Amino acid sequence: NQQKNYGYLSSIHFTNKLKDYPHSSLVGCGIDDEGYPILCMSDISLHTQNIKKNNKISLIIPKYGLKNQSEKRVTFTGNINTTLDKNYNNILKEKYLIQHPEAFWLKYIDFNMYKLDDIKDIYYIGGFGKATKISVKKYLENYHI
Repeated sequence: NQQKNYGYLSSIHFTNKLKDYPHSSLVGCGIDDEGYPILCMSDISLHTQNIKKNNKISLIIPKYGLKNQSEKRVTFTGNINTTLDKNYNNILKEKYLIQHPEAFWLKYIDFNMYKLDDIKDIYYIGGFGKATKISVKKYLENYHI
């Protein structure tokens, strides 16, 4: 179920005091038609400012309703980019709204869509003691809506 998924985004601080340290935040996330994680983020958010300086991130997407460490989750690591094409940006916004119908803030001018379009690693935890790497190539080839 991709409806109302939230994830934990880790970006790299760019500010002097915390430069090069990780910053984690809770974000709404979705998956596009090809299997790539998508996020809708405000231009003024700290994680967005971090990404503008260094787009290397990790995104943990837990099972909906995660209650403890023995439940399923997946970590995507790679490079995230804003979608510059306005038409494609609108397509991703529509996809995001299907998955997050409460996301009224998408209409605000300072919110833009981001896509983890350069996945470097996928790490799946299926429960306690059940961790495995997933081939990015196989994941993308076999992704079905």
